[in-house]
Amino acid sequence: MPTRAYNSSFPEKLHFNGADYHGPTELFHSVKPPPKVALDSFRSRLRKWNQSGWLDEAVIYDSLYLTVKEYQQKYRGRKTWVDVGYSQIDLLEYFQNNSTRAAVSYRIFWQRLKRLIKSYAVDESLLEDALTFSSSDWISFYGGGRHRSFYYGGDLFPDYFGKKFHGFSAFLKTVGRYADKDVVWSRLKAGWDIDSALSIPVDVGTERTGRIYKITRLKTGQIYVGLTRSTIEQRWSFHVRNALNGAKTKLSKTIRKDSPSGFSIETIEDDIRESITLGEREIYWVNKLNTLGPQGLNMAKPGNLGGAKGVQFEWEGRTFSSITEAAYVLGQERNLPSYVVESRLRSGEPLPTKSRKHSKHPDAGSNLFRRWLALKKRYPSEVDPEWSDSFDAFKADVSPSLRQELRLTRIDNSKPWGPGNWKWVTPTKMVEATHGKSIFVKETEFPSLQAVAKAFGIGYSVLKDRINRQGLTPEQAVSEPLAATSRKKIEVEGKIFRSKRQAILYISEKYNLTEGQAKYRLEKGDFGSLV
Repeated sequence: MPTRAYNSSFPEKLHFNGADYHGPTELFHSVKPPPKVALDSFRSRLRKWNQSGWLDEAVIYDSLYLTVKEYQQKYRGRKTWVDVGYSQIDLLEYFQNNSTRAAVSYRIFWQRLKRLIKSYAVDESLLEDALTFSSSDWISFYGGGRHRSFYYGGDLFPDYFGKKFHGFSAFLKTVGRYADKDVVWSRLKAGWDIDSALSIPVDVGTERTGRIYKITRLKTGQIYVGLTRSTIEQRWSFHVRNALNGAKTKLSKTIRKDSPSGFSIETIEDDIRESITLGEREIYWVNKLNTLGPQGLNMAKPGNLGGAKGVQFEWEGRTFSSITEAAYVLGQERNLPSYVVESRLRSGEPLPTKSRKHSKHPDAGSNLFRRWLALKKRYPSEVDPEWSDSFDAFKADVSPSLRQELRLTRIDNSKPWGPGNWKWVTPTKMVEATHGKSIFVKETEFPSLQAVAKAFGIGYSVLKDRINRQGLTPEQAVSEPLAATSRKKIEVEGKIFRSKRQAILYISEKYNLTEGQAKYRLEKGDFGSLV
């Protein structure tokens, strides 16, 4: 008596027409009349229904007795079900109902959610982000490649306490502090707590005032003197954090021994504006209070802001403590990004006169918008004014492209880019048009040998081998029968193919899919079966 496979994902019993079966195979071989599809196709169909949670007698019947064409007509639309709270939604239906607010195509919307669904619980907020975010915002919030999830545990933003963000950038964008990303992140790496890193104002380096502070160990009266441009409360939290993280300075060791409550901190000199003066005043107070050596808590030589003096940098008669500070100060003065200024300073180039403007168009940053900008830049005098003056006009003409990997090309290179003089082509077609060598086969001209191989359903490497190694003419090469690649033939929509390759080429051509996509669908059982 048949038994259920130990690793089967199907229910213990499959109920159909008043009988119970141990699995798809037993059901397939037992039902009358005989099924109209192959066993592999039946199992593939049933597996998908089982995974979606919709396995019932109606779909079992359809999986047994509908032909490939009938099955596709009835279930052509592939549905992606996602759990949102306590209900399931169909992503395509959700997208169609909210298409007026969509900033991306359904394909991109689907890809965004499929990538995150394993690590994130999908909620209305994530659906909204995937639907409405531009490419740049999506990358900032949810990134591509490596990232580290961020949990907010501070008090400044109580609405987000304990919430998980895809990354630190996503958190900063959410709370409106993304512009300060570099400064806040550097503060965190230096040991600041998150709320302090966010709350201390981001000021221009040479305009900030500094202060000298004193920490006193209550048990012994020993003193530590330091300088800072932040508040003394924030500086104290930095010392405490260092101590808890195992720092080996004398101050850190005593904080761990006595606990933070065993110390007091106070400002002993305030409102010091120059970096050089601030260092000099620290040296003065260290010497005055005798805090360096066994009798005090200072270990390092005083006078250094941030632990390192840096290399002084001069620009147009002005002196800065480092090139990084110069870039930051000049960037603030000229409303330019500091990284742009630093790059120009290091290369000796003049600073830009104005900041680069970013388009406020809702499609800015999208793949199609970047293609439009590149087109105008590469062909400044060869773009029709209707296109060059309006992205919306360009988009209305060329959208939607069938696949993102397609390339836009001109039909007639003697005429400008514009309405009526464009078409989408595959990268292969683009290369063929530019570099391909035409070849005649059976009185038909083909742009390349690859085009011949595709037209006659022959592998490109096989065709090259027949012509280059075996010495066959192109006509002989395409007429010579192919050796069978499978002991079984393949049926796709009522057509019989003698090789898997031929079936893949047929599916790719008819449904405008890449060969990889066609192969995947064939192997999943969407288009046919071995017979």
